[in-house]
Amino acid sequence: MEIKNFGSLYLNGRPSELKPKYNGEAISLGDTVSGKAISFVKWCNLWISRQVLCPGSSWNDLEKPRLISGHPVKIDDHSYLCRAPKLGTEQGLLNEWTDIQKDLGRENPFWDWDGLFFWGQEKFALNATTRVTWGNPFDCGWSFENASARKEDVGFRPGLKLLPPAPAVTRLLVGSDIVVYGADMSIAGRLVDFSDYDLLLSPTRWQKVPAICSWAKPDGSNIVIDRASITWMKEV
Repeated sequence: MEIKNFGSLYLNGRPSELKPKYNGEAISLGDTVSGKAISFVKWCNLWISRQVLCPGSSWNDLEKPRLISGHPVKIDDHSYLCRAPKLGTEQGLLNEWTDIQKDLGRENPFWDWDGLFFWGQEKFALNATTRVTWGNPFDCGWSFENASARKEDVGFRPGLKLLPPAPAVTRLLVGSDIVVYGADMSIAGRLVDFSDYDLLLSPTRWQKVPAICSWAKPDGSNIVIDRASITWMKEV
């Protein structure tokens, strides 16, 4: 069994304790901060957090930056797909989390339950406004809550999958179609030019940049992207 401490929880861009009182801050994972590292255990090609982070956050809070369904994050110069475990749409169904517990065990304190539940990816099969959760007791830990509910005993147990290296930004990449991932969204387009600090993309026709986006801005018919804010990039 491989256990590794890396990555930290960030709220509004600042490193946080793992189990803070959540007050609606922007949630992200980022570089490891001493004393605030997350403990992960390896299962297949996935690193699973041994701790439930940020109790009090809703499913919607976590999915706003797509951390439930899956979005790239950058930790210590490596890019990972961050997502929530799959728990099944109904109680009793075989699912990813039961497989993880079968292989690694389910006991406290290994999983640091501390009376907490965590959000899964799925909607409850009988109610589209609810999302599934898992917690104590172990034998009947499957449950569900409203997606917007902020409950003190429900939080986030992230899973991280290492992503392949991004393509090198050189003149050979100019003219290629790429997808660039930032904090909470992705932008697709053709690379027009670049500097040490920015990428210039000609976006696909449907691509829009929200006014609140801090790392990408329209520039005429193109989009300028801050390279320092990129969490991952791929060629398509």
